[in-house]
Amino acid sequence: MPSGGAYDLAGDPSNSARLFTNAGTNGVYRSDDTGGSWIKVSNAAMDALIGTASRVEVSVGMTNNVYVAIVGGVGRLTGLFRSGDGGGVWVALDLPTTTESGVVAGIHPGSQGATNLSIAADRTNANVVYIGGDRQPYVTEFTTGLPPWWPNSIGANDFSGRLFRVDASRAVGTQAVHITHTNTTSSSSPHADSRDMAIDANNKPAGIR
Repeated sequence: MPSGGAYDLAGDPSNSARLFTNAGTNGVYRSDDTGGSWIKVSNAAMDALIGTASRVEVSVGMTNNVYVAIVGGVGRLTGLFRSGDGGGVWVALDLPTTTESGVVAGIHPGSQGATNLSIAADRTNANVVYIGGDRQPYVTEFTTGLPPWWPNSIGANDFSGRLFRVDASRAVGTQAVHITHTNTTSSSSPHADSRDMAIDANNKPAGIR
């Protein structure tokens, strides 16, 4: 395995001997013998993004489905990939966004993806993954430079958490949906700066700071 710091180490919940990690900026690797040996499983598109990455996160589902999120050197999510066969074939998924005053904002408006990134594969739907970023953008943030103007396009009234559900079975351009604010019963959200995420006993994502 090439040298380089690993940002994440993810185990397969259905196969205790299988692990996934990154090797610095060299790509994503898989072990089928609890780390005794490793093979590279990332493709060229992933490698191009990992080569300048400041963070890589991996989550493995219950049926050989794997998700990899990549943050570029600018501190923003640059790639989200899914494999349905344990890393054999990868497909790029939509990057979650909202539009504020005509400007598209991703999950890292604060450019803090190097520290604030979380991802968790749904435990019952192999096509679904949840992902969290740093904070909500305000309406005029990318246009006039004026002080915060709220609510933003999804009903946020402050710099709270930014979480999305991404469904690979949906058409490209419609895969990502926010799971906070206007898509909740009480227009709620967790704290900003999501650094880890877990799935609870009811198969609901819990953003953890």
